[in-house]
Amino acid sequence: MPTFSAPVSRRSLLFASAAVPALAAIAGCGPNRPGGTSEGGTALRAVWWGNAQRTTSTQQALAAFAAANPGTTVASEPTEWGGYWDKLATQLAAHDAPDLVQMDEKYLLEYVQRGALASLEGAVDTASFAPGTAELGEVDGTLYAVNAGTIAPVVMVDPGLFARAKLALPDDTTWTWDEMAELATELTKKLPDGTYGLTDFSGRDAAFRVWIRQQGADTFTNGKLGFDAGIASSFFALAKKLQTAEATPPASQSAEDVSAAVAERLFSTGRTAMAIYSSNQITAFDAATKKDLRLLRLPSVDGTPAGAKVAYQASMYWVITAESKAAAAARRLVDFLVTDQRASKLLLTERGVPADTTVLAAIQGSLSASDKKAIAYLDAIEPHVAPTPPLTPKGASSFEDVLIRHGQDVLFGRATPEAAGAAFVADMTAAIG
Repeated sequence: MPTFSAPVSRRSLLFASAAVPALAAIAGCGPNRPGGTSEGGTALRAVWWGNAQRTTSTQQALAAFAAANPGTTVASEPTEWGGYWDKLATQLAAHDAPDLVQMDEKYLLEYVQRGALASLEGAVDTASFAPGTAELGEVDGTLYAVNAGTIAPVVMVDPGLFARAKLALPDDTTWTWDEMAELATELTKKLPDGTYGLTDFSGRDAAFRVWIRQQGADTFTNGKLGFDAGIASSFFALAKKLQTAEATPPASQSAEDVSAAVAERLFSTGRTAMAIYSSNQITAFDAATKKDLRLLRLPSVDGTPAGAKVAYQASMYWVITAESKAAAAARRLVDFLVTDQRASKLLLTERGVPADTTVLAAIQGSLSASDKKAIAYLDAIEPHVAPTPPLTPKGASSFEDVLIRHGQDVLFGRATPEAAGAAFVADMTAAIG
């Protein structure tokens, strides 16, 4: 466990469903966790999940914080996603929680409702945050989580395949889902055998949530499911229509693509011309394809940019546990990670586009072409961005897994879109309780 510190004399977390019993034990816990101070200073612990690049840059930022705060040490505990939430819930139940936790939207609301997180009101000056990005970490008007990077759903496009098919890129301010379907079908016809216009999105959470908003509903409302079986069925019906028209690949290929590494995805290997992902993934896909990919907003029902109802998301958050014995130092650390240029020049956009616009301006010279594409996309949708959607309620963290399962039932012909929509709503309603 690396620990970063500056010598005093020299210079100035999705807990999985299996973890629910452990998390439940934290409700009403008192501040009994030992620690919070080291001999002659303050000790902090920080946890996150992510790849090697994230770990390296985060550890460098923690070292910079320690150097700027003599007497403070920060122990880092990077963990793989697979065991992250079980481990965090167990630590909370044992009163051995870290101070700083990287948190996912799927679990934020439940952790707040369990009393596991401290309020971050006043910890970070969000006045310079881009409109709509600070609110992503609020629960009932109180800031509990600070946005670590802003993202939004996108349609990634391979211009080379469009050129090969002798088709123009679509106008993403006017295109509709029907027009996307027609374009994807035409691409398949004009591209070599085995190449398709669009990657299947029947299990893509980002696409589903946009579709729901365009139908006048929301994913969740007042802690419950916010849409009915008819809306879910219409989404699955669109996915099936695309597959039947060969605008998307066969079911077997689409099913394999869901869990494939980025470099092995259908879109990465030039077997689809368009795919729905998140804006921060452009760096990985640019690297995998070695192409200059484009980012477009999702289609709408009515053919208007506002009608697309694309909303900002926090790729992840920083939160402080309620039992932190060094809450003041932890609050300074959160502020440092999201508003200090020393940290931002190390972290860049790996977690998404910084919400703080002054930080974003300061790192422009260090950004890659891929980073700049993600930023330009967020700027383009800003005038028409949809309101912040409600947070995922307790029990609904499995939403995308369940969506994938029912979407694949439709693709493989095991269920009709109507049956899959009804089953999906029933499963999620039961999960939320």
